[in-house]
Amino acid sequence: MAARSFPSQRGISIPHAVSSLQQTLLDNLLVPEKARTLHINRSNTSRLTYIVEYRSVMGSDAGSIVTVDGRIDPDALGVTITHEHLFSDLSVTSDKIRFESPVNRKRSKEQLSLENRWFAQQGGGFHMAPDQLFLDSLDDAVEEVSKYYRRGGDAIVDVTPKHFGRDPDAVRAVMRETGVNVVHGTAYYTEASHPPEMAEKNIDEVQAEFVDDIRNGIGSSDVRAGIIGELGVSGEINEDEEKVLRAGARAALETGASVTVHPNGKSHRRDGTYPSSRWGLEILDILEDEGLPAERVVIDHMDRAFFEGTGLKYQKELAERGAFIEYDEWGMEEHFTVDWIDRDYARPSNLHRAEWITELVNDGYASNLLFSHDRHRKAQLAKYGGRGYFHILNDVVPLLLINEPGREFGITEADVEQILIENPKRMLTFAEPES
Repeated sequence: MAARSFPSQRGISIPHAVSSLQQTLLDNLLVPEKARTLHINRSNTSRLTYIVEYRSVMGSDAGSIVTVDGRIDPDALGVTITHEHLFSDLSVTSDKIRFESPVNRKRSKEQLSLENRWFAQQGGGFHMAPDQLFLDSLDDAVEEVSKYYRRGGDAIVDVTPKHFGRDPDAVRAVMRETGVNVVHGTAYYTEASHPPEMAEKNIDEVQAEFVDDIRNGIGSSDVRAGIIGELGVSGEINEDEEKVLRAGARAALETGASVTVHPNGKSHRRDGTYPSSRWGLEILDILEDEGLPAERVVIDHMDRAFFEGTGLKYQKELAERGAFIEYDEWGMEEHFTVDWIDRDYARPSNLHRAEWITELVNDGYASNLLFSHDRHRKAQLAKYGGRGYFHILNDVVPLLLINEPGREFGITEADVEQILIENPKRMLTFAEPES
């Protein structure tokens, strides 16, 4: 295919196969709404000619990526954010919020508005019930994903677990409406969200659930999962969570899918005693003990781990073992100032993240990095004053590519292409299943 050029100040050309990156940087997003035209597609197939209806094809998924609308060739994936939620219900977390202040207790029951949005951004935003805790509008999802498409986005990975309001049929509708490829996960999250019957299940039974979601469709839907995750780990990995991790690893080996895991530190304070990135090493131990290569594992939320006092040491250890390290909270810069699960913690700024990414890239770990936002509540959507699913393309990529003397990070377009295109493609492509 013919190459498309970036603006003259960039001075490079990238093949058409990486269409989203070239669109992302075109005019440096000065006119984002004109950078790409959205062609709504209401047919039963996506805009990509690579789609193959999976029910008409027998055999292995190996070498393909499984979207909610069928298999695609990995080269059709394009720019991808790898950890999002298009539909969700976080009410399972609301009983963990404890407000000492009567004012805050009252405020937490208000509907989301401009006047209280600042409050919805504190404490991780897991309050403002019921309005803040639900992403349940198909129209909103189509609108938000369309904005992402117009900025140059090609694909999204929705990792909403069981019992968190996942809606695979609605996700497929979003893909068909917008033309953006969506890969959906299958998972159990942390113990707090497990159904009561989890305690009675064994590893093989949980494994069978994951395999069925990948091969036949998620739950009662015929929409297939294309990744296992996000699996969830609490402050201490308990018996049921380890069961889920081992089941996920076995299901990955049986199907060829990759696994993505939400880690958590033994300490939420800044003493660095058991940072979440170090806990990720123990997660890798469990998955590798089942035979799953680290190269097929994503350890999530690495951008929050640095503030726990670790530097980048443990993230580099994860990468050295072959795992993907995912910076998936871009744009989350709010403070945890409420008494929520005993946290006294602040998320880093995007400037912090950019500095850490620069070090990781300079030290040779660009091929281990993945980017996303982890959007999961209303205040994060553009419609409600948030940064939406397009924040990385609209703001982060230009930040990383600043080339003015004294302000530059040293990240190149080749690095961005590696992180947003090549790494997701490699991670999402199914391996040969074990017999």
